[in-house]
Amino acid sequence: MKSESVVTSTVRWLKGQMLTRMPGMLTCREFEDFILAYLDGELSRQQLAKFELHLRVCRECREYLASYQRTVEINKVVLGLPDDPVPEKVPADLVEAILKSQR
Repeated sequence: MKSESVVTSTVRWLKGQMLTRMPGMLTCREFEDFILAYLDGELSRQQLAKFELHLRVCRECREYLASYQRTVEINKVVLGLPDDPVPEKVPADLVEAILKSQR
């Protein structure tokens, strides 16, 4: 399994190097940085367009996103996490610190 992970990482890195040559294209690493904002609907139109373009051309990132989404759903079921929004009383900097620590 470990060698499979190394191969996948290497393929994604090489593809990222190629994608940096395409105007307006995110690298795989940049794509990962945008996943949470994408799922939360927080990307600007320009960011969303770049994110979706990357999704169309990168099979590995499509698979990564699908896996990420499955993991979130499994965690909600297993941990019983609610889909309810954070109460307004909770300080925004506390929410951001918690989210940052989870990344």
